[in-house]
Amino acid sequence: PRTTTPARAVPTAKSPQSIEDLLRDPAPKAGVRVQGFTQRSGWSDEPIDLSALRLVDADLKLSLGRLIFRAIKVGQTHMRVALKDRALTATFDDIQLYEGRGSGLVRIDGAAAQPAIGANFSVDGTSALPLLQDAANFDWVAGRTKATLAIGGQGMSERQIVATLQGRADVQFANGAVVGYNVPKILQSITQGRIPGLERNVAERTEFSEMAASFTILNGVATNKDLRLTSPVVRVTGAGVANLNDRTLDYTLRPKLVGTPEATTGGLEVPVKLAGTWDKPSISPDFDGVLKNPESAIDTIKQIGKQLKNGDGDAVNKAKNLLNQFLKR
Repeated sequence: PRTTTPARAVPTAKSPQSIEDLLRDPAPKAGVRVQGFTQRSGWSDEPIDLSALRLVDADLKLSLGRLIFRAIKVGQTHMRVALKDRALTATFDDIQLYEGRGSGLVRIDGAAAQPAIGANFSVDGTSALPLLQDAANFDWVAGRTKATLAIGGQGMSERQIVATLQGRADVQFANGAVVGYNVPKILQSITQGRIPGLERNVAERTEFSEMAASFTILNGVATNKDLRLTSPVVRVTGAGVANLNDRTLDYTLRPKLVGTPEATTGGLEVPVKLAGTWDKPSISPDFDGVLKNPESAIDTIKQIGKQLKNGDGDAVNKAKNLLNQFLKR
């Protein structure tokens, strides 16, 4: 597929304050656009049939033992369904969801030429890894999840709805791990004068006590500026975009090694670029990002030098080679 230089997403509309706002104006005409991967897969173009909403007005209270939507498995659920004038509101009073619980509502307005769909949910205590695997084929994060979501979109197909999504999401993971990478080990390798391979290995993990982020969603692009991860030996901050339309990422992570003999007072920080499809993104050190922050670059080089000066006879060559990795970019 054609690729172009990724661009930063800039919100251009006020964030919705309620689900009514989402349904009233689900697709601002001026919004964000992320250039990059143009192939769009995973979303259906099949028209959504809402003809059943015409048949009857109803007010129901339901208790379900189990519910499966696509691959997402929902346990015992108590809900109310109201249908009037081709507008459906499903209120979920209590949901058992991947070892946790949730509540929320879904509204579908089928009266317009372009149906509008909105959802507002909160979950607490859910197990992140199986939920993300089933919902998005994403197996990078494990831990207990607390999250709120308010989104809305419009269209005649799944792909159209995703392309018009707007809203907000806030998520916290507790006592979990980033699956596939050992970030402290990677940073320690850099302090020893080695650029490690960044291939994903599901046996590796970066344990954390907390990871949290908030997202603003406009026209199917989720923008984040405040990712944070906390663990005893590493801190990670991050910012970037996730394009839901194309299922791609353009993200910069800033891991910092702290609380170990290898770390100075400030800690060693080397930005990492995360880009490509969200199930198989490419990951590489962002040396350009280091050099854009002179203080960080100096601290990093000093840190490497301290670790290498008492090394073996090849320490000087290692230091020069690693320094060249920074300066040649």
